[in-house]
Parts: sequence; structure tokens; C-alpha cells
Amino acid sequence: MVAEGRGDELAEIQLLAEIASRTKAFPITFCAILHQGLSHYASGLPQAIRSNWKKIEGRFETIQYVDDSKEIYRLVGEVLQSRRPDGTTSKTKQSIAKKCLSLGLFSDFKIRDLSTLLMSAYPMEPAALYLLPRVSARVAQNERTLFSFLYNCDLSGPVRVSDLYDFFAPAMRADTAVGGTYRQWLETESAISKIPDDEGAVSALKTACLLGLGTSGARSRTTVQLMKFAVDGYKPKQADKTLRDLFGRKLLLHRVHNDDVSVWHGTDLDLRGRLDEERAKLGTDFDLVTLLNREASPPVWKPVEYNDTHCIRRFLPGSYLNKDQFNGIESWALTSIGHDSDGHIAYLLADTEDDLAAAERVAAKTKSEERLVFAVPCEPLPLRDAAIEVRALQRMQQDNELVESDPIALSELQQMTDDALEHLQKLIDRLVTPSSSGAKWFHAGKQIDASNSRQLRNSLSEIMASVFSKTPMINNEMINRRKPSPALVNARKKLTMAILERHGRQRLGLEGFFPDRSMFNTVLLHTGLYRKDDASDRWSYVHEKSLKDPGMKAVWGAFRKFLTEASERPATFKALFDKLQSPPFGLRLGVMPILLAAALRAFPSAISLMHKGKYLNDVLPSDIENICKFPKEYQILVLDIDTSKQKLLRGLYKHFSKVANYEIEENDLVRHCFDALEAWKHQLPPAAFTTGRLSKDTDAFRATITRVNDPVQLFFTELPRALSKSVDKPKSLINAIQRCVDELENVASSYTDQASEIVRASLTVGSDPGENVSVRVIAKQWASYFPGQFTEKLSDGVAKGLLSRMSLDYESDSLLIDSLASLLVKKSVRRWDDSMAAAFDREFTAYVSKIENSARTFPAPTPQLQEGLSRLVLGRMQELYNQLSDLVGEDDAKAMLEQINSMTGAKRDGVPQ
Repeated sequence: MVAEGRGDELAEIQLLAEIASRTKAFPITFCAILHQGLSHYASGLPQAIRSNWKKIEGRFETIQYVDDSKEIYRLVGEVLQSRRPDGTTSKTKQSIAKKCLSLGLFSDFKIRDLSTLLMSAYPMEPAALYLLPRVSARVAQNERTLFSFLYNCDLSGPVRVSDLYDFFAPAMRADTAVGGTYRQWLETESAISKIPDDEGAVSALKTACLLGLGTSGARSRTTVQLMKFAVDGYKPKQADKTLRDLFGRKLLLHRVHNDDVSVWHGTDLDLRGRLDEERAKLGTDFDLVTLLNREASPPVWKPVEYNDTHCIRRFLPGSYLNKDQFNGIESWALTSIGHDSDGHIAYLLADTEDDLAAAERVAAKTKSEERLVFAVPCEPLPLRDAAIEVRALQRMQQDNELVESDPIALSELQQMTDDALEHLQKLIDRLVTPSSSGAKWFHAGKQIDASNSRQLRNSLSEIMASVFSKTPMINNEMINRRKPSPALVNARKKLTMAILERHGRQRLGLEGFFPDRSMFNTVLLHTGLYRKDDASDRWSYVHEKSLKDPGMKAVWGAFRKFLTEASERPATFKALFDKLQSPPFGLRLGVMPILLAAALRAFPSAISLMHKGKYLNDVLPSDIENICKFPKEYQILVLDIDTSKQKLLRGLYKHFSKVANYEIEENDLVRHCFDALEAWKHQLPPAAFTTGRLSKDTDAFRATITRVNDPVQLFFTELPRALSKSVDKPKSLINAIQRCVDELENVASSYTDQASEIVRASLTVGSDPGENVSVRVIAKQWASYFPGQFTEKLSDGVAKGLLSRMSLDYESDSLLIDSLASLLVKKSVRRWDDSMAAAFDREFTAYVSKIENSARTFPAPTPQLQEGLSRLVLGRMQELYNQLSDLVGEDDAKAMLEQINSMTGAKRDGVPQ
């Protein structure tokens, strides 16, 4: 009964005893033959049950049987004599036998017989021989332990009482029942801990402990002379000095009036009484479920057959439910069983027959949650009393004042707590462990077969097969789980990278036999998702109709619908993942990133993928992991692309891609267009994003493509609104966008034109303004006016560099302007903004003037320099004459020029004017 947690059923024995004692018609004697006292069997039971056992034991007359007969001693002597080493001679004298009889030992023997016994039992000392059958009967299992000691003791030296103590100490420690020997063992060990290095004193304490054990719960009287005799044995060991020291240190107590020696055990605490007080304090508000979950958590059951068949590891944890909880089982199931749970076992706690009947009704009627299994006890279980005792003992251990009042209090409380927990677990086992006489198990309102653990696992396998009928077969338990190891996560990232970047290649380009290759084989290749198309000789993903596994077919179809079916509002990935982790799919989160990455490649569509409302420009393996880890933060919008939107997207891609072959897949238009737009934006000059010299439409276009990151909003809402166009008229919208594109691309060209005009206006070469002469021709002609000798003697490096660059041959005017701009303003024209043209004008004009002035004042000019200067002056004069003609007309200009010539000639001839 104790082993099965049915300790409260001892009342039936009391009933039998009462029937026997009250029967008058014919006499009945009820005799129970036990190997130990009745209360000893209750050592691991709660206080309340132990108290009942003690009352029942009091109704019986106990006849203590200790076999200390001459026959048992004769057997002991024969065993010792047969095992005694050769050459060992007995030192037993008749005086020793007389001493034993005088001290009350072996009272049934005569001196002659006792002398013979002591000689045959040598080297076991008399006190040890006397105590052996008594200690064995008190704390162990009689002969079996007695003879175990005899065949294991060392006979090469004396066998003392302390050797008996060492052998029986584990049994004494475990004897925690009322009247047991645990307390004496604890007292002795506490005393020994204070003198661990004094071998004689330790031996004396162990001897006192065993001499003090009675044949029942009471202590035996031990005189000082008996203690000295037992400590000395065959060889005097200064027992007087050892005992005086122990008395002085108060480790042994000598009661002088009745000459009784015992181990000092400090203050006697009434722990049992204190336990009753603590139990009463806990009262009716005690939370049974919380304590059971902490101290005796229910087991986790695995449907082994289902797991092996479906290559997955499902498990069903359990919870204890009290009366209030199982009366509201519907609401409890909603809050306690998650969408990704494989199942749950509810253990219904019932203390009374009424609670038990209510629990069975709930289990038989509940059918709404197909993953819920009930376990109902076959009879009321007194769990509350056992749990209250555990909690009370725990509170007592936390009471510092109580623990510090006695050095052995804590150890005893710990032992009592262990016993209470053991009993509680036995009661729990009657509920959670399947057996033919155990709990009743229910699922979907019907009782299932759970006569043993194996049958329960088989029943759970059948339930899992029914609940998760569409679980895909993925034969990789390392990744087919809720939370793979960090090493597997890194390998999974490598696989998703291959899926995203090497789609269409055999094995996705994976080499070797590493975890990423293993995951590819088990999740994509062996399931048939990724295969070679014989017609096109290309590797690709298949439609779900081509799959054989019904589970994978259903999961792959769910991914396809989620990524391809158009919707007006964004959907979160959480909706998809919750669906796939719930029945009937039961997909593990560990394989979700692999399948999601593969689905994005297998079903590319017009989608807008957003993270916290912001468009996700590029999908990386880390994004795939984060989508699966934080699905609430990611949304997807699948678009319904009609004909007008298709034309718009194709036109946009044509203008932004700048490639001859701009054909793209119908189901990936949005992302391709947005990628092309982003690439085009990156190749624009910086001034395109800062210049204020744009038309109204282009300025609005620029602001829109800079501000809006969501391609769906950008192409179908914001751009049409900015340009006052309609999506339904794609041609008009595309033309407007093209004008804006051209204007932004030509921002740098306008700066080049400005710089070219500055160069033309600053250089004087005498060319006809109506002539279409390139800037590089003008620059080279102007630079030719200054010979190398002059250029080398220029001290200004920028001026010298300007002449050198203008003397070179360039393929276009823009290259010359870029070269001059880099020299003068330190920026190429593509890096200009609106203020750089003025800076270029200022620098270029200043250096041209500086070079010309240096040439005019150059000392000892060479003929080449003089010729160049003359051509420079002539060119300047030509420009001035052209300006004069524009002002006064051709005839007047000629007349003025002749007047100047005549005045200059007269002045040269000395004729006064």
C-alpha cells in the first residue's frame, strides 16, 4: 500500500481487527507477521497518515521477536570461525565471560558455554557479538543483514561495536518512522562532527549509540562499566580517559542517579507538533496546483510510433487542473494551449467523490479542442493533505529561529521533507502513470486505452496522426524542430543564401557534405520541391500538384496562395506561420525559413514586402530569419496587376534600366522596376538632387522618388499624383516621367554648357562669332600663343597647368571642361552644384587675365611670344571692332577705324592734331 501511494487504506486493517475482537459467536485471532513495527512502514507518509497508522498500531498487541537465542549465536560463531584467518588464536579467557554475565550480557548462557561461544566468535569483541542480532532486528531485515555483515567484515583485526555502527548506519539513517533510529544516528553524527580526528572518542560515541538502542522505540540503559567494557574490548584502550573527555566536552551525558550513559542530543524540539501548527496556518487557501507544478511536475508524453513514422518529435506536456479550472475548461484551453502546441494532457485533481464525478463529466463532454487529453483518477486522491505537509515542512526549514535552536533540526526537517515529497509523488503517480487500475484517459469525449505506458503512447500516436494529418515528411530531426541549435541556424542561413542567389543551379551550388547540404537534401530535394525539369534541362521548384507527400503538398500550396493571391490590405506573416504551425499542418518553425525562401523564389509575384511599414529593398538571409522570428513586424501586399499597370511597369523599366533587352517576368514586375529605379538614382549626378533649376514637374518627381520607399505606393499612387496623371493612362504618365528623367540626367550637361560659354567669352582668338568652333579648338589656339619658354618660367602652378591642359587634344568639349574644372575648382562637372559655375567663371577669368598680363610684361620676349601676343591683340581688336559694328553700324565703324589710323599716323609723323 505504501509503495502504491495507498497509505490511507490501512483503515481496512483496523476494520478487520475490530471484527476479530468483537466477534462473540466464534473466536477469531487476527495476527499480522511483520519484519518491523507497523509504524515503520509509514516512514515516508505524511504526518496525518502517520498519525492514523500510529493509532491503528496501538489497537494491536505488539510481540517483539528478537532472535538472540543460543542457536543464532552458535551460527554466528561458526561463520566467524570458518572465515577466521589461519594462525589466529583466541585470547578469550573465562574472566571475560564472567564480566559479560556480571554486566547483564548473554544472561541465558552459562560461563562454560559463553566461554566457548566467545572463543569461536573471536576476533569479534563480546559487546559487538551481543549487539549484532539485536541491531539487525531493530534497523534491518534480521538474518539477511546479520549474515551479510558476517561475510563482509574484516577478521584480520578485532571486530568492534564501532564496526557494527558503520555497517548499519545507512539503515539507521533511513529509519525515519516514529520510534525509528534516525534521530539517534543524527545525534551521533552531530557529536562525531565535533571531534572527527579523535579515533578513540569517535569509536566511543558509536558504541554509546548502539548500546542505547532498545528492541523497540525506547532507549536502553547503558552503565558506565558497560561502556568501559564495550570500548576496551579485548585490548584496554584507556576507556576511562576517553569517557572523561567526552563527559567533559558534553558529547556524552552521564546521568549519575541511575548510572545511564547516552549521546548528548541537545534540546528536544517537538517538530511534529510544530508541523501540525504550520499545516493549520495554511488552511483552505492553499494553492495545490502551484505546489504540484513546482514539486511534482507532470511528465511529458511522446507519441513514439507517430514520431518515428512522420520523422518529427512531437510531445504532450501536462498541467494539473483543480475543480474551478476544469469547470471552465473551454476558457482554460484557449489561454493555455498555443497555436503551435502539439497537444496537452490535463490531469484533473479530485479530492472527493463529487469532484471525481464532475471531472469525469467534463472529460466526457469536452470535444472542442482536439489536442486536449484528460486524465481522471479512478478514485479520490488525498493530494491536498500531502501537499500541505510538504509546504509546511518547507516553511519550517525557512524559519531561521527554529533551525538555529537545534543543530540537528535542519537535517531532520530535510529528511521529513524528503519523505513527504516521496509520498506526494506516489500519490501523483497514481494519476499520471498509466496502469490497469490507474487513471482514466479521455480524448474527444471518449475513453482511450491507457492500461500501461506503451498503450498510452500508442493511443497518443493515433491521436497525433488524426490531428496533424497534413504534416510534411521531412526526415531531418536536427532542423525539423521548434528551435534548432545555433550551429544549425548558421547552416540554415547558408542554405537560404543559396536559395536566394543560386536558384536554378544543381544542388543550388552547394558542395561537400556539410549541414547546409544535408538540409537541402532533406527539405528540398528528397521532398520533391526542387527538381530538374527534363524538358528545359533546368532545376526549378514545382507546383504543389506535382508533389507526392500530401502534407508537403498542403504546406506548399499554403505558401503559394499566400504569396500570389492578391489582396487589398497587407497581411502579416504571423497569420501564415500560425496557420502552418497549427493543426492539421503542425509545421516546425525550424524549417520555416527554408520553405519561405524557396517559396519567394518559386512564386515571385507583384508583392510589396515591408518591415514595420517600410519597404524591404532587398531580401537577405538575415531578413528571412527575422521574418520567421518576428512575423508580426513584417507585412506583405500582393497586387492585382491589370493591363494598364503592366504597361506602366514595363514602360518604367524600359526607361530606368537603360538596356536594350528589357523583357522581365510578368510576376516580378514591381521589384524589377523598383530595383531599376534605385540603380538609375545611384548613377545620377549629385546636383540632380540639389539643383533648384528644375521645372515644376521634375521637381515634384524628384521629391517623390526620394521620399517614397514603397514601390506600390510610388508607382501607382504617388508618382501619378505628383505629375497630375492617371494610372489608367500609362502612356501619358510614362511620357511625363521620361521628361523628368531626361531633365535630371541633363543637369550636369547644363553645367558643362555654362562652363563652355565662360571659356568662349574669356579667350580671345579672333574667331568669327557666327562660326561654330568647338571650345577645345579655341582653347588650344589660345594656348598656342604662349611658347614653351614662357610657360616654363611661370611661377604659378595653376596657371602653368591651365596652359598645359588647354594644349592637349581632347575627344570632346566636355572632357576639356571636366579637366579645367578639376584644376580650378577641384571638382568635376558631375559633382557641381548651382554655385560652382560662378566659381569656375571667377577662377578661369582671373587666370586667363593673369597669363596674358604676364606675357605682356615678360622681359626680352622671344619672336614666338611677340607673334603670339600680336595675334592675341589682333583677336582682341577684332572682337572690339565687332562690338563697335553692332553698336554704330558697319560704315560708321569703318570710318571710326580710319579716323583712328589717321590719328595714329599723324602722331607718329609729328603732325599736331
